[in-house]
Amino acid sequence: MRLPSAATKFAVLALLLCVVGPSAAHAQQTAAIGPSLSLPDAIELARSNNPSYLQTLRDVAPAGMRVRSAYAAFIPQISTSLDASFREGRPQFFGGTAFGATSDVVSSGYSLDASLQLNSSTFMGPRTARANLDAAEATANAARQTLAQQVTQRYMAVLQQIAQSELQDTLLSSAQIQLQLAEARAAAGAGTVLDVQRARVQVGQAEVQRLRARNSAEVEKLRLFQLMGINQPDDVQLVSDFPTVRLEQSLDQLLELARTQNPDLVASRSRERASSASLMSARGQYAPSLSLRAGVGGFTQQYTDESFVVGQALSGKQSGCFNEARIRDIVGMPNDPAACSAIALTPEERSAALNGNSAFPFEFDRQPYTLSAVVSLPLFNGLNREVQVQEAAAQRDNARYAVRALELQLVADVTGAYRTLATDIQAIEIQRVAAETARQALELARERYRVGASSFVEVTQAQSDYATAQTNLIDAIYTYHNSFAALEAAVGRPLR
Repeated sequence: MRLPSAATKFAVLALLLCVVGPSAAHAQQTAAIGPSLSLPDAIELARSNNPSYLQTLRDVAPAGMRVRSAYAAFIPQISTSLDASFREGRPQFFGGTAFGATSDVVSSGYSLDASLQLNSSTFMGPRTARANLDAAEATANAARQTLAQQVTQRYMAVLQQIAQSELQDTLLSSAQIQLQLAEARAAAGAGTVLDVQRARVQVGQAEVQRLRARNSAEVEKLRLFQLMGINQPDDVQLVSDFPTVRLEQSLDQLLELARTQNPDLVASRSRERASSASLMSARGQYAPSLSLRAGVGGFTQQYTDESFVVGQALSGKQSGCFNEARIRDIVGMPNDPAACSAIALTPEERSAALNGNSAFPFEFDRQPYTLSAVVSLPLFNGLNREVQVQEAAAQRDNARYAVRALELQLVADVTGAYRTLATDIQAIEIQRVAAETARQALELARERYRVGASSFVEVTQAQSDYATAQTNLIDAIYTYHNSFAALEAAVGRPLR
């Protein structure tokens, strides 16, 4: 069997440089297949798990409850209470005179009160609360769009690093084949040992660049999943593709869309309306207020010593007898005061006295109900109203200035992104031509080196120019995609 000649080896290696080299990266890419992640899925996962975004959403629920509370201010506030107490049966002395019963006393009571206060704040409350709710929802929507933009940029950063990693895989394969070609030329006596050493150095540098590119891609993935708020699965694959397209809308159309749909501008206008409503509410403090109140209650009291109750009933009966005796004595009628001391309670009277004392805890005696209406007009409160009005006016003016600043910034952002996008498209075309030219120059340098018409240094320089041109092309493509994402963020809606 005849062995292949050195020239045949050179031809085979040159063919591998054009065929095997570019396909090596694709083979490595398809070797490991993991779960796929598209950009829409990444955005939805971030909206469901990103802690900062979820904190922003929590502000919407209290704002909605404040709207309900503002309408509930027109409903009277109702409160009720139920109490019980115990007092020891010991007299209390005031000014040397004893007061109070000698029996322990238990008592209970209840009250039911309703009140309603109407003023300018009550009538302005629903409008102010609704404006604050709109501002909270607009702020949450702005945070939603901002998060989507951040995920998009991070997603594309991962794709850019993956593309750089794949390029380094291709360059490493090319450097390895170039080393084989240099070794074959040296074995055939057509090359030098110095060419072989240079080729080995080039392979080592290519390996280092590939390791760094792969590490950068993994780090960008970690940052992407950190932004999404979840842990990164193993061997995840990013599958979304971003086409390079030209805008169909004009600059004026994009500016008009941005003025009506940009989430930050919409949120700022909502905050301006909320501050205007707060200013009107603050000015309403100069108006009178009406307070309405109604209340009803009950009370019980019971002595724990039955003999004291019976004694009180007997004392009352005897006191009535003595009063009648004094009247008889005054009018000259026959009278026997001593008979009053011999009076005793009948069984029915004793039972009635004890039953009347058995009221604790729920046999209430209703107290008189009360109704009141008060109209008040504040005249002077230490200039607190004036301070609040001035603060509300300053907040309203600041909100207006913020809206104007955002409008100016929006014009600059949209116009700048629009022009940058047009420049990026031209840059991609130029870089593609440069990359194709560098590829052709590399093939020519290899062919010249194969036939001995040039040195290995020329091949190395051509290889470096090719790597630079390919890197610049990748950077130009993803610069365009980032500019497109920035324009979409400024406009407030997708454009492709």
